[in-house]
This record gives sequence, C-alpha cells and structure tokens, in this order.
Amino acid sequence: MTEEGERRQAVFLDFSGVCGQEDSEDISGSLPGDGWVKKMFDLTGMGGTEMYCSQEAEKALTDLCAQTGPGGIHFIDNGNYHYMSEIFMSRIRRPFSLLLLDNHTDMQRPAFEGLLSCGSWAGRALSENRCLRQAVLIGPSDEGLLDVDPAAGRSDLIRVRREEAADILAGRMNACLQGIKRDLPLYISVDKDVLDSRYVKTNWDQGIMSPEQLSALLRYFSEGRELIGADICGGLTREELFRMPGAQEQNRQIDCMLSQIIGEMISTS
Repeated sequence: MTEEGERRQAVFLDFSGVCGQEDSEDISGSLPGDGWVKKMFDLTGMGGTEMYCSQEAEKALTDLCAQTGPGGIHFIDNGNYHYMSEIFMSRIRRPFSLLLLDNHTDMQRPAFEGLLSCGSWAGRALSENRCLRQAVLIGPSDEGLLDVDPAAGRSDLIRVRREEAADILAGRMNACLQGIKRDLPLYISVDKDVLDSRYVKTNWDQGIMSPEQLSALLRYFSEGRELIGADICGGLTREELFRMPGAQEQNRQIDCMLSQIIGEMISTS
C-alpha cells in the first residue's frame, strides 16, 4: 500500500452506531468492477468526537488514517464528523485540489481555538495544508458563503452558491471557472446535506440540489483528472432515524449512487 492508500478501497467509519453490516455490504456492492477492499472501523467507543474533535481523538484518528490513507472512498457517518476530511487530506504529500459539495462552508472561525470541528475543518485545511493548492466550494446560499474565517479566504478558493450549480452545467459560468486548476489531482468531499431534503434526510439544514445535479457536477469537475480519493458524509443520528421511517433507506440509496459514480472515476483516472 502506498502512503495515499489503496485506490480501490471502501472505508466505513462508524462513530454513531448507525452504519450496520447490511448497509456497508449494500454500498460496497454498488462499487464498479472487482478488487475493491472493504474496511470497517467501529468508533462508537471513542470519546471526544461529536462535532468537535479533541486533541486526543484527533491523534487516534490520525493514526487510524495512517492505516488507510486518503485513497479510495471513505464513508464518514453523519455531518458531525465531517472534520475527518481534513485528517484524510493531511496524508496527501503532493499538490492537489479539493472539490467540496456542501450546504455549509465548513470554514467558520473555530469556537474553540486548537480544536478541529465539523464547522471549521475546511478553513483549517486552507490555512495550514501547504499541498492544498485550490478549493472549489459548491452549495451554500449567498448568506452561507459569507460564513468564512478570514484566515481561510484565500484567492484560490472558488465559491459557487447553490443557485449557480445549474448554471455550471448549462455552461453559463465559464468565465468564473476558467481559474480551475485542472492539472492538479483531485480530492472530493461530499456532504449529503447539499441535497434537497426531498431526496435524502440529514441532521443539518439542507440545500436545493438534486441527485442528478450532484452526479453531473462530480463528473464535470473530475473529467480528465486524477482522483486521489473521496469521502462522503451526511445522514441522521440514531435518535432521528427512529423518528423518520424510510430515511435510512434513502441514505443508503444515495450512498450507493455516489459509490458507483466515484468508484468509476477512481477506476478510470
């Protein structure tokens, strides 16, 4: 295994106890072709991980990431644990670009200095990861796009508000997107809260994107590029699942769709 990990691996990180064996088998079964390795980590007993990642937990999770690397597809439970993206990206040792599809910027000023969180991880990556040469953020509202820590507001951060996603696919934002560095390998992070709640339910407020738009955007930005790896988060807590019959199946279907699309990209890049 290289430092970036196996390219054809599906890694499941179960923090909240909602990712069962059946779900992971269904999702793994959607991956295209043969030779995919499934790795599942039960992290339900690890403290200091809910929304904010303690320094002790960050060290343990960094050690875990050393076992997998950023390669392949990582399923990171619900959005409270999206900070795992920054931990995975910290293992990339060459210049790369981030494509982040999220209803939030995840670039807020940290509420607790020194603690990694689900709301500030992308900002920390932009501020501290020297290999991260560009980030393209798609999904927040106009107001949401203002929620960026000044320390993360680099000139190589391209922000696309939720209403403009359709314009990209229609070819109406060519001037804005001319600055995309397509020569850089790509890491993708998807928070399912970017989708309209008609298609999937998550534990955070949600955007207006359809699964078809999400699929098309992934293909548009990855075309002709090497894909280092990807992660997917979003979903519901155990308590919310009890109150929303059918929500787990919705999430599984979206995970399977994303597995197939991103798996194809990894296989052909």
